[in-house]
Amino acid sequence: MSVVVESRGGSIGAQNERNSQYNLGIDLILARLAENGCIIEDAVIDTKATQRMGLSREKRRLLVDWLPIDLSTVDLPTLRTSLCAAQRTIGRVPGAKGSGNNTKRMRLYVSGLPSSVEAAVSILSRRPISSTSDESISPFVRPLRKSPRQGRGLNVQERRMVELRAMEVVREYLMKSWTSVEDVSAVGSCDFICCSGKEKIFVEVKGTTGSGGEVIVTRNEVALARTQEPNTMLAVVHSIDLLRESDHPPAATGGVLFVLSPWVPSEEDLEPLAYNYKVDAKEPT
Repeated sequence: MSVVVESRGGSIGAQNERNSQYNLGIDLILARLAENGCIIEDAVIDTKATQRMGLSREKRRLLVDWLPIDLSTVDLPTLRTSLCAAQRTIGRVPGAKGSGNNTKRMRLYVSGLPSSVEAAVSILSRRPISSTSDESISPFVRPLRKSPRQGRGLNVQERRMVELRAMEVVREYLMKSWTSVEDVSAVGSCDFICCSGKEKIFVEVKGTTGSGGEVIVTRNEVALARTQEPNTMLAVVHSIDLLRESDHPPAATGGVLFVLSPWVPSEEDLEPLAYNYKVDAKEPT
């Protein structure tokens, strides 16, 4: 089963604008796939440009080092950001200027969904199979649980609010000590790069409504921390208050900042949540 995310396009505010909530849509899809125990087996760019260029599936693939992706073990906002950033260089015309488009048409090959397209659509749209009313679509909501772990029990929008609050708290802290504080969270393997003269530091930010005893880090985040030591920092904003009212979007406030610098992740502090297991499918059964 594959799930296709259509590209964002057109001019902002114009009649030809399409799929303007591209990132929010991906967040929602990933959350509903995760809720149903799905695994992303493959992810590729699937556009008219790549078709015209005759690019193979291997050359259109996103996040090769991540695959397959068990959605129950990864930070979903980080995954979405990484999927989008990886799109930029695929299917570009030689000599094209700029950093590249990160809102392209994307195809996710998923295991864990029903084999019936109708049943899969029902799960992803949160509608009964017989329903055509938008009123039957409900947001992905779970009750809040105070936990040492990061992001558990939150829906996509709530996690995003917590993430933005953490970034806000850490940016304010960094600007007191660094001349330049650059937000690279959309394209890099960390959240901020700070500079003062010849000094540079790479900052990873984590936000949680829990006690902050455990946070999820990706392979790329760990690799960057180890290669750039000692110019590294882990900034955890824990105990963030999440306000939820029925008539208003969730809002995140407060939070307690904990800073670890230099941050050099050791093996004893890393708990593996998933493995890539290679199976020799050529062996007969």
